[in-house]
Amino acid sequence: MIKPIIIDAQTLWMVAEDEPEAVRMAIGDLRKDWYKVIGAPPLIVNELPSGCDKLVLALGQNAYRLAGLKRPEYPGAESYRLEVHHDSVVLVSGADLRGCIYGIYGFSEHVLGVDPQYYWTDNEPEFCGQLSLPAYWRFESGSPRFFYRGW
Repeated sequence: MIKPIIIDAQTLWMVAEDEPEAVRMAIGDLRKDWYKVIGAPPLIVNELPSGCDKLVLALGQNAYRLAGLKRPEYPGAESYRLEVHHDSVVLVSGADLRGCIYGIYGFSEHVLGVDPQYYWTDNEPEFCGQLSLPAYWRFESGSPRFFYRGW
């Protein structure tokens, strides 16, 4: 039987120093949701410490590179992927900038269980201290049906 991975206060967050400001803002929102659900602020690093035996949450456009993984294939523009690699890395990445941002908010919704509208519905995230995911869990979004049209 394969043991599930445990997401808790010991989970390291790995974020590249050169992530765009929009990604950093989404990560800031995720930090707030994380604190409400896990009960502790995350420890954020820019590279994997040698001999690290903790679960790593790799976030951002460069997350796969930081985690030493091959760039995932995406189904299209603005899509994202949340997945467990090697029982030690949870990858949150997107096909492009907007997909990466969607992925960060998707992690909050699909893994932490945070209602995306909780600010307006008063449905506050529930504290649980730790969460578990199956060892080979993966969530992939497709491209949106309607694309953002810039002015």
